Amino acid sequence: MAALIDTNVLVYRFDSRFPDKQKIATDILRRGILEDSSKVMLCEKPKNFSSSFAILYPNEAIVRQAIRGCAAY
Repeated sequence: MAALIDTNVLVYRFDSRFPDKQKIATDILRRGILEDSSKVMLCEKPKNFSSSFAILYPNEAIVRQAIRGCAAY
């Protein structure tokens, strides 16, 4: 099953001020890499994540799908 990862998860992965959130973000990202199931939607220019995750640039269809996912889950 594919998972859409919000950029906030990427921020928490590197933000040591919130160790609990950092651990959860690390676990989510690691699982996505191992299962090859995660896609990241970025509104800003990607840096070093492009080699680990498929990058989805927002367009109308992707935003609508993300909204449906938020509403459903």
